[in-house]
Amino acid sequence: MPISTILGKSVTALAINRFNARHAVSHVLDIGPGVGTYARLLRPILPKARFTAVEVWAPYVKEYGLEAVYDEVHVADARRFDYGALPRGGIALLGDVIEHMTRDEAQQLVMKILLVCDAVYIAIPIGEWPQGEYEGNPWEAHIGSYSTEDMHRVFPFVGCEMMFKTRGDDGTGLFVLARREDIRAQACQAFLEAANVVQANEGLVNCGLPGLPQFNDPSVVETFHAAVSPHLVP
Repeated sequence: MPISTILGKSVTALAINRFNARHAVSHVLDIGPGVGTYARLLRPILPKARFTAVEVWAPYVKEYGLEAVYDEVHVADARRFDYGALPRGGIALLGDVIEHMTRDEAQQLVMKILLVCDAVYIAIPIGEWPQGEYEGNPWEAHIGSYSTEDMHRVFPFVGCEMMFKTRGDDGTGLFVLARREDIRAQACQAFLEAANVVQANEGLVNCGLPGLPQFNDPSVVETFHAAVSPHLVP
């Protein structure tokens, strides 16, 4: 689906805010933006950054007004996109993306992005979560499934992680990757600080929102920012 769980969104936003305080983020690459969730949530946090989206399903661009949300939108298969043409540095977000391709394809994709971006943030359902095409979009089908251990086996440079368990040991997993050891250390310190803030403030888990928020609704974004803003660092 073009929308995704609220779980992990506050941690991601607070982690990127803290990483930006340590290592200025000038560019955000969003793979599979759907309704444009990450741009809508992160623009107020990264007001100086340029946002680029790579979306495989062209109808989403018009349906969710992505060209008004991102500085640049590429309708392309992320597995075959030329990342060398993008600015060096910044961060990449792969939210509920890699389960839509084979493990080999996912690994190759992440490694290509890591050659361009300083840090990669992955959100993924952990465990078996079958899903077929959605409203005619075949790219919404789930092809692969992962455990936390699988993530470490498949993807080098995983520095830190957090799990939100919703069904036994399964749920939503967040992972932060970076090739350079110094950047990985900075990104993970920022991530761990953010995780501690959310764990200490239970209301930040859902930010007063339902499990699957419509982040293309401005009132939903406003509610999210109202919950998260008091916990941002300069």
